[in-house]
Formats: sequence, structure tokens, C-alpha cells
Amino acid sequence: MELALLKTGGGVDTSELTATENDVVSPYTFYGKDDEEKDTGGVTNKGKKTHTLAANGTYAVEEGYYESITVNQSLATYAGATVNPGKNAVVLPTKNKYVTGNVVLNSIKNLIPSNIKKGEYVGGVGPARGKGMST
Repeated sequence: MELALLKTGGGVDTSELTATENDVVSPYTFYGKDDEEKDTGGVTNKGKKTHTLAANGTYAVEEGYYESITVNQSLATYAGATVNPGKNAVVLPTKNKYVTGNVVLNSIKNLIPSNIKKGEYVGGVGPARGKGMST
């Protein structure tokens, strides 16, 4: 007895497929929803990206597929300081730096009214000067 195999059917059932061009990375191909034709993905492969972020900066991620995204940030730091008041201004070099410690302004010892001489400046404050006043 001989058996005969009959080939029947017609195509692929795509009714449960949901992929669209926006779901598949180019240049990969796929069979999508309600379509028996092979389609090519439309998502751009951006590969590996590395970005250095400025202080208080942002990084906008463009649309697409990425193998990886690395965002680095390297900020100069200032460890803090202790400042002893004196007759000259003290500048702490903190511009564009992340301060990691406290800045301590020491008190002025013996800063009491009985130790302040009449007519002298203390901490930038002193006698009023103007019309009719002697210097």
C-alpha cells in the first residue's frame, strides 16, 4: 500500500504578531502584524555611547537602540577649611568645585565691647565718616 502526502495550507497566520517597524532594530527583518511580507526594522542602532556630564548638566538620550550608555561625571572637590579672621579678606577656592567638608569660621577671641578702641574698625565696622566728621 502506498501513502500519498498532500501539501495544504496557505501562508503564515500573522494575526497574533504585534511587531512593527518601530519595535525592531535595523537591519533585522521580521514578520509583523497582519502582514505576510517580511519587513525591515526601523529603529536606529546607536551602539555604545559615552558622555561626560558637566556640573548640574543633563544628557538627553536620543530615540533608538543602545548597546550601552555610560554617563561619567568628574567634579573638582574642595575638602573644606578653617578660616581665622584677620585684617585681610580670605578667599576660599570653591568656584566650580563640590565642597566635601565644612568651612569653619573661627570666632575672634576677646571680641567684647570693652576691648574695642574708640574710633577703630572691627570686622569692617567702624566709626561713621561723612560731612562734618573728622577722619
